[in-house]
Amino acid sequence: MGHYFTCRFYRIEATLPFFIPAPTLIGTLGAFIKIKSPITRRKQLFDIGVAGPLTGFLLSLPALIYGLSLSKVVPAVPREDTMVFGEPLLLKLVAGLMFRGVPAQSDLFLHPVAFAGWVGILVTAFNLFPVGQLDGGHISFALLGEKSKRLAQMLLVVFVLMGIFFWIGWIVWTLVIVLLGLRHPRVIDDRERLSPSRRFIGAVILLIFLLSFIPAPIKGYSLLELLRQWGL
Repeated sequence: MGHYFTCRFYRIEATLPFFIPAPTLIGTLGAFIKIKSPITRRKQLFDIGVAGPLTGFLLSLPALIYGLSLSKVVPAVPREDTMVFGEPLLLKLVAGLMFRGVPAQSDLFLHPVAFAGWVGILVTAFNLFPVGQLDGGHISFALLGEKSKRLAQMLLVVFVLMGIFFWIGWIVWTLVIVLLGLRHPRVIDDRERLSPSRRFIGAVILLIFLLSFIPAPIKGYSLLELLRQWGL
């Protein structure tokens, strides 16, 4: 909706969001809008790109904080008996303030509202990867122009490595991105430089990504660990 309203502000024709159903943990791969008229300026592309992640983060953060206030610390659960979710740096910081003095041999059992915040933070991080038609791809192209393609190519190598050592889902993400393509449509006036205020927002977006990123959203499912479980 953040993308949609920003398009409306710039009088760019766009559809309402379409949700993508998928057999994932949350039942969807997110949502997208279809932009039907050309984006002529870099600042428009940047503003449309940042509107989604900023909206998602600002909605997820209070849900995460409120949900953590309802969550409980429980004795450590055997890892083979449960699904263990990775923790973004943001969750670790907030939980560290809320649950001081917690014994080392304990786990945090997330309240459903906190889990909703966790999902929002995770989706924000996914969308901020600077590749293709993801929000991060729009932002990086607006900031870097054609240089953003080289950054996207390097990121695919990082995805494969993370799939091997952290979470096999990154390899699936690599395949999806390759199928969608790394090319980003050019804007009509690509010589425009972004204002200092937008570059500052770009730095804020980078900070949000670092706080939201989870190398292993579900622990124990790296390619190496799966091969070990299968006896290979």
